[in-house]
Amino acid sequence: MNVGDKVVCVDDTVTSQVKISLFQNWVEEGEAYTVRSIEGSFNSEPRILVDELRNESAFFPELGGKAEPGFAGKRFVPYDDYVMSSAAVEELTEETSLVE
Repeated sequence: MNVGDKVVCVDDTVTSQVKISLFQNWVEEGEAYTVRSIEGSFNSEPRILVDELRNESAFFPELGGKAEPGFAGKRFVPYDDYVMSSAAVEELTEETSLVE
């Protein structure tokens, strides 16, 4: 994943590890985004910032200061991979319905 890449959110769940109160805007599963920045690691995951969503900076002791809340890299897949995977599932579904 690189800055400028199109990605799709595949996980918009809010876990107990997420400080959701720090986010004014949250990702939505199935939505496409453009990677604005890839910030250092947080809990062994790169922090992804996207063009389409902005959040106010907050203090993160783990990051050593103020930063814009980012989204875990594992929440996204490359756009092309998502489209290809979706097309394959759709094709398989169509083939299965023709057999029945």
